[in-house]
Amino acid sequence: MRCMLHTRGRHGGHGALTLLEVMIALAMFFMAVFAVLGLVSNTSWSPAMHDADLERFGLLEFLPVRVYSSTFGMEKPHPSIYRHALDRLDVAPAEAVFIGDKLDVDIAGPQKIGMRAVLLASPYRTEVDEAIVPDAWIETIDALPDVLEAWDRILETPVIAHT
Repeated sequence: MRCMLHTRGRHGGHGALTLLEVMIALAMFFMAVFAVLGLVSNTSWSPAMHDADLERFGLLEFLPVRVYSSTFGMEKPHPSIYRHALDRLDVAPAEAVFIGDKLDVDIAGPQKIGMRAVLLASPYRTEVDEAIVPDAWIETIDALPDVLEAWDRILETPVIAHT
């Protein structure tokens, strides 16, 4: 399985250093385990603005594929924006995981094309939609490796058919 990340927007202010440290550590973990990372973001800002933030925070090197809706022409949850990122990563949807904080665009959208999707809880809003069920739900990004490792253990477990 491989992993694709998504941004929540421009971050800063109180506590940003802790988030930054966690993000860099996770990026290093993901690169070691999954080999490829990417980013898909709905934004009206230019890619240069986002890339400058990623560079400043030391994350740009971990995200070789970045798809911004402002230049791609479609926004999440349109299937083409996820497929474009996956094509550039050379990864099939079943091999990818999408992490985001919105049910409609970050969970339902990727799931419709066959990706797993993890909902990262937002302290700023609570969404409820019984029709959209994340493959996993985490309160903090540093919980993600445990989810991914658990999925890998399940996939490695032999399946014995009883007749």
